[in-house]
Amino acid sequence: MKGYWVKLGLQGRYYFLQQKHIRRGKSGNNLSGFYTALEIANFMTKRTAAWSFNRQYWGASISGGFQQRLFRNIYVDTSISVNGFTDEVPYEYNANRRISARVALGFTF
Repeated sequence: MKGYWVKLGLQGRYYFLQQKHIRRGKSGNNLSGFYTALEIANFMTKRTAAWSFNRQYWGASISGGFQQRLFRNIYVDTSISVNGFTDEVPYEYNANRRISARVALGFTF
C-alpha cells in the first residue's frame, strides 16, 4: 500500500502592489496579485493497511505566488514553495527539504 497524507496548516500572506492597484482603481479586493507566504503545517501520514495514521510530523514553507480572481466566486492560485520538515519525515529518500509547485482552483462564498 502506498498510503496517503493529511495536512493541516496555517498560512500568512503579504500581497505586493495592493495599494497601487487600489489607487488606480484596478482592484478593490484582496484575492488578486503577487504574494509571498509563510506556512506552518502538521502532516499525518498513513503508509500501512491499518486504519489509523501511523506518522505525524511538522513542516514550514516559504512561498511566492500569484492569485487571480475569476468572475465573482472563483480564483486561481499558483505558487512555488521551499519546504522544510522535521526529522520524522517518513519518506524512503529521507528528504527534509524540497521545492514544490502548485496550481489550485478555489471557490469563495
